[in-house]
Amino acid sequence: MIYGTCYSDITGGAVFRINTDGTGFTVLADIASGWSFDEGLVLSGQTFYGTSSSGTNGLGEIFSLSNYQLITLDSDQTNYTFASGWTYYVTAPVTLYGTTTIQGGSVIKYSGYGITISGTNLICATSPTNPAVFTVKDDDSVGVIIPGSSGSPSDYGGPLNLRGEGGTVFNLSNLSFAYQGQAIGFDGYDLMWLGNSLVLFNVQATNCWSFIQGGGVSIDFQNCLFANIDTVLPCTDTSATAENTTLDNCDFFSAPNDGGGSSLVLVNCLLANVPGISSFEYPFSEISDYETYNTAVLTSDSGVFQTATNGNFYLATDSPYRDAGTTAIDAGLLSELQAMTTYAPQDGGYADTNPPDVGYHYPRQ
Repeated sequence: MIYGTCYSDITGGAVFRINTDGTGFTVLADIASGWSFDEGLVLSGQTFYGTSSSGTNGLGEIFSLSNYQLITLDSDQTNYTFASGWTYYVTAPVTLYGTTTIQGGSVIKYSGYGITISGTNLICATSPTNPAVFTVKDDDSVGVIIPGSSGSPSDYGGPLNLRGEGGTVFNLSNLSFAYQGQAIGFDGYDLMWLGNSLVLFNVQATNCWSFIQGGGVSIDFQNCLFANIDTVLPCTDTSATAENTTLDNCDFFSAPNDGGGSSLVLVNCLLANVPGISSFEYPFSEISDYETYNTAVLTSDSGVFQTATNGNFYLATDSPYRDAGTTAIDAGLLSELQAMTTYAPQDGGYADTNPPDVGYHYPRQ
């Protein structure tokens, strides 16, 4: 990305950005007094500074531009990249065609409209230590603060809709969702029945109504974390498997909305403070066809977790859920977990090289 200044006979001058291939020219700010710019732009932290030769008194001025890393997304795009370090404000329904790339460190904020990814070319160029974040416009805790933000996120945003052909496998990794009405969906009712699959690795979601609406799909949850969600998986004829996944304060993991036809298998999972355990015939799930292996289902989360600067769900010191899992899980997941940890940094942050601990694993610091 290239940034620069230019003369304008309409506004006096402007600060712009343009991609290195010549596409994506965008005016970031009009500088009405900038009849000419004496020097280039200087970047300090997250703010650009510059000088112009005019100004109110015709003697020149110094200007700053602090929201240059904010992009408003309000129209369909092709071969789009959510770039690291940038915040994207979605102000209208948007469909992305071609290849969509989500880079770690990008932040997508919704204003009530969602994004639809059309096609199979979805790339998550992320990592456990550098995830991408999906949240709402009033969430000031991450990314550029949206002008007019209340700073008190309450409205639900989303979803991220996936639109694929029959048999499409979507892979989403190292993503974080917050304040979503529905974080992920399969676009179009008819498309829900095309036998698509979704593999989720190291995905977190907090303070959402639901995480994913599934129908006629296969979903694999691998090292996922869900907290303060009504129902993680409202589903219809869906086959779901969760490995090393943690739930806290969620009413249900899964709940069919057709009265049956779905299945759920939990391996090395930790479910704490799940009200549905004592309220319904089937613990933690309204699905009768469920299986659990090396999984703990608890009515309370008291003494289960501890907090560190980068997470609230490390296992407590001397937790009984360490080394309590089975190695009979996805081989790639097992390899990833062995480089991750359930120990808080203050407890040593040790890699999980023994039999796997139960529940979600954080990247080592």
